[in-house]
Parts: sequence; structure tokens; C-alpha cells
Amino acid sequence: MEENLFEKGIKLEDFDKCHFNEYVDVPVNNTHRFDMILGYVTPWNGRGYDVAKNHAKRFTHISPCWFTLNSKYVLEGIKDVDRGWLRDLKKENNDLKVFPRIRLNVQDVNKALRNSKWQNKFRNVLKKFDGFVLDVGGHDVSTNVLSQFLNSIHQPVIIAGSYRALQPQKVREFQSMEFIVKFQVYMYDYAPPINAPIKWIEEMLHMYRDQGVAGKVLAGMNWYGYRKSVGDTQAIIGTSLLESIAEDKGHMSVKWAKTVAEHRIDQKFRDPFTHKRKITSYHYPTPFSILARLEVIKRYGSGVAIWELGQGLGCFPNLYFVDK
Repeated sequence: MEENLFEKGIKLEDFDKCHFNEYVDVPVNNTHRFDMILGYVTPWNGRGYDVAKNHAKRFTHISPCWFTLNSKYVLEGIKDVDRGWLRDLKKENNDLKVFPRIRLNVQDVNKALRNSKWQNKFRNVLKKFDGFVLDVGGHDVSTNVLSQFLNSIHQPVIIAGSYRALQPQKVREFQSMEFIVKFQVYMYDYAPPINAPIKWIEEMLHMYRDQGVAGKVLAGMNWYGYRKSVGDTQAIIGTSLLESIAEDKGHMSVKWAKTVAEHRIDQKFRDPFTHKRKITSYHYPTPFSILARLEVIKRYGSGVAIWELGQGLGCFPNLYFVDK
């Protein structure tokens, strides 16, 4: 039954159903609509391009992660721009905005933003787009430097970064700047393998609301998870999770971690050397955990940003609804 996909008691076999039944119907009482839903795609995961195209009406903005400013202030990634895919996106949803991301791979972000030698090229590249995402990571950006940079580029922008870089007071300080559309705050990678405890998300959004800026925030959501074994924790995407389930389903069980509101798959095995019983755990989003977070985000009047579209299971896009 499709209903099992949206329950706390999801079963192992439901993960396959979630992936291969892309157009599953979400129960009406679990639908939450947002004025902005941003989806990231990356050149190193081609599946995300297809997800963005096939579900284009589920998003208001798409951000291909094409551009990087390297330590020598050289703009990289122009060769990754895919004009054919951009045309296909617009055919599927002419209202969709494309905001390519630029990542600043530099030690001093403020110095980089003051450097003009790369900005002319970047400004010309952006002429064929609707705006851009400026990813500042965890860096503290000067208000004056950012304002001057944005006036130079003269394009709509979403500022992305960690909570450290985009604390509520900082967002309130930045929000009146011309060209800034939203602020996308990473709300994942809490403490791997735990991705994003729901209370942690709510606490952050509460602080943004206290500063009167929750409506300017896009809450970052993960479509990836983590695999934790003895002494090792690694990121895992949906297709890799399904492969692991197929290989050893008989020794796996799904559990609901109430304190963080995330599902976990435990894989029990016996160490071939010590013969002791051990557990490998997989912490990965499910429709139930995603919808629980969307309910919280909606309650605070914020928008949504997804990292990233190629890493999720097939049914994930159908959990998101644009407010038209």
C-alpha cells in the first residue's frame, strides 16, 4: 500500500516503492505549499538534471552548481553550463527561475568579493540567467563588502551559508540590501550520522522569527544520509542505500529515532575476526521525516532549499508543493 510510505512504521520494502513510484499521491492532510522551493543540481550527479526536468513544476528555482571562484580568483565552471538542459527546463516550466550557484573556494571571502578582476566575466555569464546563488559557506561577510559586490553584479541573488554565517541578526542586517531575494541556511549535517534533528530546525527557525526574518529564510533540507559503521561515517545517497538493502535485507530492520525524528536502518552482522555482533546503521530521509520537517518550516513561514536533487529517492519531489 502506498500509504505505508507516509507512516512512521515504514518497512524496508517501502524504500524501493518510494524510489520507483515517482508519482505517488501525498495524503491531502500532509501537503504544504511554499512560495519558494529551491533545488540544487550538481555536475557530478547527472541524475539531478533529470529530476529537475521531470519535476520542474515542483520547484520555483533551480540552482546548478556550476561555478567556483578558486584561490587565485579565477572563475571556474563555465564549461559545465548546459544550454540544452536549460531550454528543456523552461519548456517544462516557463516560470522556473535558474539561479546558478557560485562557491567561493578562498580563504578570505571579503577580499575575494572586493577583487574586481573576475567580476566582469561573472557578470557577463549571468546575463543569460535569472539570478544567482552566492554560497559564503561559514564565512563572516562584511555588510559593506557584500553590498558593493551585489551592486557591481547587479543581479537577483540568494545568499547561502551556514547558521554561523547567516545568524538571525546578520540576516536582519542584510535583508534590506538591493538584489537579495532570500537567505538559504544549511539545516543539515547537525552531527553526522544524525542529519537534522527536527527540534534543532525548529529552534533555528524560532530565532529567525524572533528577529522578524523567518520569511526571508530558505530552510536547507538534505536528500542524502549517512552510513555509520565501527570507526567510520560516510555520506550515502538514495541509490546506494537501495543497493545495500538489496544485498543484506534479511539482516536489516527499520527504526524510528523519536528524539531526532529520523528513520534509521540497522544492519546486524558478526565480525569475521572477533566473532562479535556489530551494527552498521543507515540514517536517511523518508517521506514521513521529510513531511514532518515541511510542516515545521511551513509553520514559520519560511521556504525550502534541497541539497541535492540527484541524491534522493524517486518519490521525494512529489512531497513538495508550490504555492501558486
